[in-house]
Amino acid sequence: MRSAKSTLDRVEKMGCCSIAIAALLALAPCLNAQVLYGSLTGSVTDSTGRSVPNARIDALNVATGIARQATSDDRGGYLISDLQQGVIR
Repeated sequence: MRSAKSTLDRVEKMGCCSIAIAALLALAPCLNAQVLYGSLTGSVTDSTGRSVPNARIDALNVATGIARQATSDDRGGYLISDLQQGVIR
């Protein structure tokens, strides 16, 4: 037969574990995972500093050989997203 003290110890340990699990679940939405992809953004200008719309931008991942393209917008801006990590040229 178990003593009252051992039963109390078990209940106390279960309570502590429940609190720890609840805290982890509450904090889970705050945790951010690392991402394996990045973005390249910028603007295209000519030698006078004026924006260049409709310019073609090429981004080549040197290690994988995967190339991505973008076209600059009316203000010369561009965004190439979902680039794998590595040296981009």
